[in-house]
Amino acid sequence: MNREMRLQLITQLISEYEVKTQEELQQLLLDKGLKVTQATISRDIHALQLIKVPSKGGGLKYSFKLDQDYIVHEKLKRKLRDALISMEVIQYFVVVKTLPGHAHSFGALFDSL
Repeated sequence: MNREMRLQLITQLISEYEVKTQEELQQLLLDKGLKVTQATISRDIHALQLIKVPSKGGGLKYSFKLDQDYIVHEKLKRKLRDALISMEVIQYFVVVKTLPGHAHSFGALFDSL
């Protein structure tokens, strides 16, 4: 199996399973009939630009950078629910009033969007 096909298979596995470690990924690849070394998996993770993000079951899992937007949206929803006092539109501005100490984190979340 060539490199491109292996990368496609890894992409499929990351999409279907919560892969938390390189060893788990190595085992999933072995289950699909592909024996690879840890060094190869490490290079493939770097090539695919996979990142670790919080998993629903706890801990961290491998994911694609595109999923980072989902995390930002979830953080913003939680922050809006927990620390927002009011939002008001004044001409071309939106005034956001928060609990003391939370304005900076709102600004950071808005910037990341």
